[in-house]
Amino acid sequence: MSSVEEINLFTTRNTGNIAPASLKTLTRRSLLTGLSMALALGCSLPALAQEGPTLTVGISTPVNQLIPHSVFQGTMPWIHTMYDALVFWDGGPTPQLAESWEMSEDSRTLTVKLRQGVTFHDGKPLTAQIVVDNLTWATDPANNVTGNAFLKTGTFTAVDDHTVKLEFPIPAPQILTVLAVLPIMDLTSDIVSQPNGTGPFKLAEFIPGTSMSYVRNDDYWDKDRLPDVARINFPMYPDNASLMAALSSGQVQILAFPDFRQLSVLEGQGMQLVSQDPPGNWMLRFNAAEGSAVADPRVRTAISYAINRPVFSQLMTGGKSTPTCSHFPPASPAYTPEIDEACEYNLDKAKALLTEAGFGDGLTVEYLAGSVRQPELTGYVPILQEDLAKIGVTLAIEDLSSQALGDRVQQDNFQVAGDWYPWGIFDPAVFFIGPSFAPNNLSNFTDPAYLDMLTAAQSEVDQNVRIELYKDINRYLAEQNFIVPIGTRPYIYAVRPEVTGFGLDPFGMAFYNDVAMP
Repeated sequence: MSSVEEINLFTTRNTGNIAPASLKTLTRRSLLTGLSMALALGCSLPALAQEGPTLTVGISTPVNQLIPHSVFQGTMPWIHTMYDALVFWDGGPTPQLAESWEMSEDSRTLTVKLRQGVTFHDGKPLTAQIVVDNLTWATDPANNVTGNAFLKTGTFTAVDDHTVKLEFPIPAPQILTVLAVLPIMDLTSDIVSQPNGTGPFKLAEFIPGTSMSYVRNDDYWDKDRLPDVARINFPMYPDNASLMAALSSGQVQILAFPDFRQLSVLEGQGMQLVSQDPPGNWMLRFNAAEGSAVADPRVRTAISYAINRPVFSQLMTGGKSTPTCSHFPPASPAYTPEIDEACEYNLDKAKALLTEAGFGDGLTVEYLAGSVRQPELTGYVPILQEDLAKIGVTLAIEDLSSQALGDRVQQDNFQVAGDWYPWGIFDPAVFFIGPSFAPNNLSNFTDPAYLDMLTAAQSEVDQNVRIELYKDINRYLAEQNFIVPIGTRPYIYAVRPEVTGFGLDPFGMAFYNDVAMP
């Protein structure tokens, strides 16, 4: 396989080379079918222990609690094991815990009918009030839920035990996409370490920062998608090198988010590289708060001019990343090609902007790197450091653990940090539900004009007009550059050749219902 693009799983339940049913002599599903027939005939059967293979998925981002918010590479490999959402995104919204829904003509009211007969892992039935409680919980900023700024404008009502009404003051065309990344939890359970979900697997063991294990939920509501895998283990590795070794030796069968610089090695070993259309970009995140060394947009744009994006793509991703200056990636309906046509590596323009901003004599900028969280960006930063030195900028690099890097950004204790962002290929409004571009963003960027533009685009019901408004916002983001895109960032999992049926949704979250192993 010559490129990630050849293994496109944008159609989310395309699971690759799955063995035909005729080649499976006895699967979990066929066994259950036989048992059901026997019970229907009145046969008495002894209790059976779970049967099926054990799958091991190695991850390098430590997991210290099991609340599935927000969506990032520490949660993406396991959210679909334990949790379901109201809808599943399969090139568009498809029913999951919601059996059906109806949107009002003004796109302000969504009425959801829940699937009946769904239970949590402890047997508790799913009700409309539980869904309302989850939606209300998601509106609390302290809970760090993706889409919080949008959801907190809504009003949620349990009409009856199986009907939920969501009402918003302005049109909400992105609501179904938001619901697709809002796992439904039993909020009365210990959601940090012993959560209760409705998913195809249930928690067996959790050792924070070390490992977690799930066993198949044989009472799963979707009988057509009962997994054959009986257990999934998620060991957490301290670095990418040890995780690569574990994959090569067969200790793990799937590696979540391998270092892009090692993809050619993995392909040479016969590993499958499973991916989908890049939903977002690698980026530099700037702290735009007043008083910050990078508060002036001219300084941020100067640093953008000093980024040699083609070099980053070739050296750090093997060409798997497409260089870009557009905040919306090329697969987005709000992508504006002229931004990339003007995108360039130009130290002369960078120096001129610094002089204009009053830094002609130079300045020092602190950069937070993460060798585990973002090995590709961390590998490129010394090159950027050399280029910035040519225009008088001293880049002071501090390499941190994934946890420490996230904490520093959350605490506003940073100037520049490397990271990546998703959400770019869906309804453009979804792009602004995450912490990178929401009005209350991690960059501390504020501008009444920005909020007005977002409100106008959100409120527009004509789809063609909406897209043009979001393209205008994309141009505005390219001027402000509180986030500086570098290149597209596909989500890639490395899978051993004997594993079939592994798939991703468009958000990069894994699902294991169809996995088969010898």
